[in-house]
Amino acid sequence: MYFILDEGHNCIAVDFAEWSAWCKVDENCEVAEDFLLGGQIRVSTVFTGIDSEALPNKPPKTFLTIVFVGCGIADIHRYLTWDEALIGHKEVVNELKLLHDPCICDTAHLDL
Repeated sequence: MYFILDEGHNCIAVDFAEWSAWCKVDENCEVAEDFLLGGQIRVSTVFTGIDSEALPNKPPKTFLTIVFVGCGIADIHRYLTWDEALIGHKEVVNELKLLHDPCICDTAHLDL
């Protein structure tokens, strides 16, 4: 099943053709993006429009936060709603800022 968002950021089930066309507009899928440590860490939260877990009798988790470190993926979080995704994004960014605060640790020695 595929989904797009209405003006209130609510999921609406659609067919593949409608989802594919809707997703071609980047702004439709972007929720939030932050860069930390001079760009070494990227936190990106998006609406995928696809239920990545597809569990029976469970609402679709169509929002995703990914933490990229260098060329790899360090962490992934999934959410049910736009609001949860936005809150989750901010929490991930805040946690990373605390972990990599130069007053707490010397990040030059971290294997990022």
